[in-house]
Amino acid sequence: MITEATRVLIVDDAAQNRASLQRLLAQASFTIAGEAALGPEAVAEVKEAKPDVVLVAVEDPATRALRTIETLTMAVPGTPVVAVSSLSEREYMRRAMLAGARDYLVKPISAEDLETSLLALVELEQKRSSLAEDAVDTGRTGEIVTVLGAKGGIGRTTIAANLAVALAIEGKHKVALVDLDTQLGDVALLLDIVPEKSLGDVVSLIDRLDPELMRGFLSVHSSGLKVLPAPLRLEDGERITSAHVRRVLQVLSRTYDFVVVDTPRAFHDNTVTALDVSSLVIVVTTLDVACLKSTKVCLSILRSWRYPTEKVKLLINHVNNVNGIGNAEVESAVDYPIFWRIPNDTTTMTNCSRAGKPFVQTQPAAAISRNMISLSYSVAGDPPPTKGIMSRLRGK
Repeated sequence: MITEATRVLIVDDAAQNRASLQRLLAQASFTIAGEAALGPEAVAEVKEAKPDVVLVAVEDPATRALRTIETLTMAVPGTPVVAVSSLSEREYMRRAMLAGARDYLVKPISAEDLETSLLALVELEQKRSSLAEDAVDTGRTGEIVTVLGAKGGIGRTTIAANLAVALAIEGKHKVALVDLDTQLGDVALLLDIVPEKSLGDVVSLIDRLDPELMRGFLSVHSSGLKVLPAPLRLEDGERITSAHVRRVLQVLSRTYDFVVVDTPRAFHDNTVTALDVSSLVIVVTTLDVACLKSTKVCLSILRSWRYPTEKVKLLINHVNNVNGIGNAEVESAVDYPIFWRIPNDTTTMTNCSRAGKPFVQTQPAAAISRNMISLSYSVAGDPPPTKGIMSRLRGK
């Protein structure tokens, strides 16, 4: 059985609780890799035992447990950590996930629920480890660029939309933009598009999907950009699987030079699939301390999945020279090199977002627009135009 081959290590200060979890794991036929108390002992034991999954008890006060989760995530980022707790408040769940936990199980836990959670995580990690060896030829010719963010509200969707428009507006590239936030996606709103079809409609025809059929699901933006919006109904979003996402991106990349993917902030299976097939992953962060902390965890996970630095690029949004934080300090904080910095221009970004107009199209002279257009040249590997960017955008 796959459960017997899955080794689980238990981290809990209370011996009685560890024994209880051992019994529960035995019911689900998992193999016990070891046990440890919170803190340094847990890290040492996990490094020594090399389990497939780690269960960490989170109880009030939760500070020590959360620090243990964060330390484990940094020390062995390829080993999933699952929080187990009697605390059902959403705030505890949020803090555990922010620390790096892949799941949060609330007691009492059934053997069935435990098995479902752990096996799903093990399967995901197996996909990650085999990715480098997966040489399946997808026939893809276009580049897939996925925009990722460890937190919400940092401008991820705005950057994805404006990058896609900047790539398309030059006239050289055929570009598609996919909204992969199946629950709360608002790419269509940001581009002032009223879609008739969406990603949710593709599912019923996924087995027959080809470039010609795909065209019927895409909305057309005034820039020439083609958009595959998020599902129009919540129930449609729930039906979308990683297999659907992989097929959609493969088909689009056969027709378009660039497929830009906007993602939700969580590491959903669908997001992971997009990351797998991407040639470039842009990780968006800001100079906010909490955001940098989350970004460091995010980058550690991507590094554990063997994504090279050539594929994963760090982008800092809302850069304000007044704060005085330099590249070296940020790179030290997240342990990763900076690829791009976008200047802070909240007024332009907010006004354009409210109006449903990309700033690279409507305000090309703004510093933030010039920066984003330069980013598009860098992403595309194109040399800068011989005449002014503004003239090209205005068709002069």
